[in-house]
Amino acid sequence: MKRMIVCCAVLTAVAGLFSAGKPAFADFDAAQAVSEFNSMNNGRGLVFDHTSPEYPTYSPRTDLPPLLAAGEVWVQNRGTQFANTSAYGRSGGYGYRVNMAGVTRDDTWGGVNPAAPGSEYFSTFCVSPNRTTTRGVNATGTLNYSNGQTKTSDGNALTLGAAFLYKMYATEQINSVGQEIYGQGGFMWGEGGLAGRESDIIWLRAAVLYYLGIIDDVPSNASGYTYLLNQYAIRNLGLSDITEANAFWMQTYDPSAYYDFIGDYSIFVMNVTQNGATAQDLLYITPMTPLGGGSTPEPGILLLWTLGSCGLAGWGWKRKQKASLS
Repeated sequence: MKRMIVCCAVLTAVAGLFSAGKPAFADFDAAQAVSEFNSMNNGRGLVFDHTSPEYPTYSPRTDLPPLLAAGEVWVQNRGTQFANTSAYGRSGGYGYRVNMAGVTRDDTWGGVNPAAPGSEYFSTFCVSPNRTTTRGVNATGTLNYSNGQTKTSDGNALTLGAAFLYKMYATEQINSVGQEIYGQGGFMWGEGGLAGRESDIIWLRAAVLYYLGIIDDVPSNASGYTYLLNQYAIRNLGLSDITEANAFWMQTYDPSAYYDFIGDYSIFVMNVTQNGATAQDLLYITPMTPLGGGSTPEPGILLLWTLGSCGLAGWGWKRKQKASLS
């Protein structure tokens, strides 16, 4: 009888882990990734300048409140070493072209432009809107990570909702997830040419600021993103309603932990310094390999293992499959 009680307690704990969308045995060496990033360029971290794609209205917008006016930021290499950009999408497909470093190119989110050597870059947006960064002046960036959190210079910890939105944006999965929730053709992210994309990015960033606690209310134009996340949590993570889903996305994100809906990536806040002063912090995503060689038990396999430890079933391992968004 005592053995059965212990088994039930273990199963309850396992169920709790699954309900949070995070398997039990998969972690990343976030500290090592941060150390490697921050040691670039003789310990300065990332050395870069930034610009924006040439949208018709060009960011920041003057018709919006200052906190919401900024759009996309392209971080361009100005050092001898640059960040790993292999997590960033390259397939394009939104039917427009943008100009970066004087070279017109198809829409991409990060990598190297073969037509402009030295133009390594990645696409992101600011998460500290009360600060400023001057274009055309080199800045340095280091990844923030301590005690399982990554924070802005103002102390706002990255949350699950903010991390997931940036992951979908950077890896070009936001359309596919949007279509899953809204139905085919019901999610129009990136359509409408440059002006449409610019608006989409501005409101996506507004949703990120909401999940970071930087703004208290979701602007009406950004509510589609909170709806997207809440419905995803209800459909795919087993949460019961919007209230529970919203609370879930407001939880602090841990770059060292594996989450099914994020997959083999870690997202960090990059703290930025320019001219010796704190500047606008940016988001960055990098691919990660789980500790132990990349193998982790599937939820079903872990459940069998747990049952087996109670004498109810055998146990086994198998190669971790891609997460549901991959």
